[in-house]
Amino acid sequence: MLRKTLIFLAIIYLTGCAAYKELKPKPEIESQINGFIELQRSGKNFELKPGKRYFVSFPAPAGSDAFLVITAKESGQFRAELATDFDKKKKGVLTAVERENFNAPEIFAYPLEQNVQNFYWVIEEVRSKIKIDLTYRYTEQWRFRYEMGAAGVRSILEENRTDRGAIEAFAAQARQVRPADYLQSANHKNDQLLAAQKTLQNYEKLFPAFVLYSSDPAYQDYKALSAVLEDELDFLNRYLYVLENFEALEETSGKPALFMERLAQYQSFVDKTGQAPLAAIDAFKERLEVHLDEFNEYMDRRIAGTSGGTVGVNSTDALALYESLGRTVPTDFTEKAGFIKEYDLRFRKYEQVKEQFSDLRNVVENSTEWPSDGYFDQKRSQAARLRSDLPSAGFSAFGKYNASSLVSGFKKDVDQLRSAINQTETDYQQAERIVPQINAARANNNFGEMIRIIRNYSNLEFLTKIYASLDQRSLQNQENQIVSALDGGQFAAAETRLRDLHSDRSFIDYNTVLKRKNELVGGLEDKLYSRVEVQSREQARQHMTEHQAEVNNVEAVYDSPKFDPVFVPQFSSGLSGNNTGRGARLAAELKNLKENEYPALSIKTLYDRFLAAKGSEAIHTARAVVKHGTYYKGNELTIKQRVGECDPWASKWISKAKEYRKIFALPVTEQPGTENEYVLRFNIKIASDAQFPTWDVYLKLPDELAKEAASKQWYTKMTLNKQELKNEGRFRITSPSAANNFQVEIGPVSTLKSGDNVLEIHFNHKTWQVFELSAMAQRPLLKKN
Repeated sequence: MLRKTLIFLAIIYLTGCAAYKELKPKPEIESQINGFIELQRSGKNFELKPGKRYFVSFPAPAGSDAFLVITAKESGQFRAELATDFDKKKKGVLTAVERENFNAPEIFAYPLEQNVQNFYWVIEEVRSKIKIDLTYRYTEQWRFRYEMGAAGVRSILEENRTDRGAIEAFAAQARQVRPADYLQSANHKNDQLLAAQKTLQNYEKLFPAFVLYSSDPAYQDYKALSAVLEDELDFLNRYLYVLENFEALEETSGKPALFMERLAQYQSFVDKTGQAPLAAIDAFKERLEVHLDEFNEYMDRRIAGTSGGTVGVNSTDALALYESLGRTVPTDFTEKAGFIKEYDLRFRKYEQVKEQFSDLRNVVENSTEWPSDGYFDQKRSQAARLRSDLPSAGFSAFGKYNASSLVSGFKKDVDQLRSAINQTETDYQQAERIVPQINAARANNNFGEMIRIIRNYSNLEFLTKIYASLDQRSLQNQENQIVSALDGGQFAAAETRLRDLHSDRSFIDYNTVLKRKNELVGGLEDKLYSRVEVQSREQARQHMTEHQAEVNNVEAVYDSPKFDPVFVPQFSSGLSGNNTGRGARLAAELKNLKENEYPALSIKTLYDRFLAAKGSEAIHTARAVVKHGTYYKGNELTIKQRVGECDPWASKWISKAKEYRKIFALPVTEQPGTENEYVLRFNIKIASDAQFPTWDVYLKLPDELAKEAASKQWYTKMTLNKQELKNEGRFRITSPSAANNFQVEIGPVSTLKSGDNVLEIHFNHKTWQVFELSAMAQRPLLKKN
């Protein structure tokens, strides 16, 4: 059962995919490029049946760039494709050739590839039984495209031809018809033909180079069709020319202003009689005469209604057009046209002179350069030439028009302009005498004198405008002088010039320049104070640097004016509150340099040198430290300590028990090479709970002192708070020896809990040098008897 079903289905499948039937025409198909050939078999059309499929085999073309063109009147009854690869048994078209679209259903055009041996035109979907009327043709692609395009151009040409008698027909009835009724149709035809001409010109690009200028029928057809189109358009243009001029004339009826705009167009139409029939020209002239009569009245209205300008009527062309009509021109038209022409000519000349005069004055007033000596003589000559160029304001040759309000107004305008030019000549003549004086002052940079001269001639307002920058130049010059004096350190001169600038009111436009002047004075005043401050600081600091380690002339250093301001300004404009108290602040700053920074710097420098020095150099250095210390008003403890270390009369504090501190012993006499007195002062201020603390003081003597102590008492005097201490009773002052490591013990020393406890020791020595000792205090130790 299954086997029978499969066989049945196979039969259905095979019958549903019937093979393609080949149509074999006789005579056989020729691939040569030629005209259309009927595709039949023995003179009969092929019969196609619905549901069947067919194909026709076409050989490769004989040449390249070819079309295969097939025509079929019954194209709506089937579907067809051209294939390069075809399965005639079952699958049909495998590779199709794209059909060229010419918007013609009956034409099947296919571009062919020369390297393909066979093409297959496959017919499918036959909708009804037909005897198909077929033709075929092998042809060049460019040729067939041109032929199809040319056919469309011919169709447009035939649809839009104009009868050659159209111009004469319109001319015969031009007096009765409206040109607009004809224009729309003529313009439409013109648009269509121009588009067709452009299309045809594009088709010329299809022709191969070898075809051009040949006898090829397609190219000859192109030239002939182009000539026909050109001729048709030429005629249509002449027809439109007539219609458009009549239409333009009709549009200006009752519109004289518009009519005037087209006078040249109408004159051209009347003169070019060869482009229109005489009947049309005559009709056109009749209409023109009516419009010119209207225009005559329009000129009257323009003359009466014009004030302060040209009449604005093209009377010259209107008169010329009237004369072209071959008729007698009315007298009033001629007179009117002549007056308008002459008036407008003079008014334009007046306007030209007026504009040139305005330009002359603008050039002078807007000049950015100050004039040379001969500048205004040249400008005066220009003004004189303009005055001579002014037109006459009288029109006596034109009768009644000479008394019109138009002429009266024109006379007034000309007289006013002449008067203005005369005044300008006078002003420029006066300026020519003044400018050399100004330039002489300018040569000496005497801007104040320049301003004085210009202000004396305030009636010459243009000079004020020309020299508008003079105020700024004067300010700039004064600023430069002040800055130059400041740069040169000439502060007194700078202040004097600054005071002069502040009080200066000699300007062309003082109110305008006042703000800038005040800004300048305030800025320069600040600069004066700043320069004084900077240079005063620099002077003082340079002085400090130069005398940083001064030893011999300490008093002179501090008495030097280098610590004073380089200049003390006395002028104050009051324009800047920032300057208030600046002098006092500078003085305070310089005083601080003198009494604080400089002595501190010198003390540090000299103290370090003292520590490294020997002999008399150390003594002189120490004494210089002390001298600088007398000028020191600062509060830095380390500075005061350095001074105290170098001052033999200054008490060296012993503030911690059991800790040795270094002490320098310096001579208080000045006898190098002889015996000199030395002083040691201690202030014992060690914290203690006792009401009267008691201490043993220990001194470590240098070798020079200790060696002499073995043979004699090493000190000459010893006091505590100015009370002499003696080695008696419980109080003892031991002698230094090798046994006690050259140490001196002094004690017990009874001190006050609060207040100073100054232990002062004097000793003599034959040398003049600085001795270094060590001192310490501690509570008394219990000793065995």
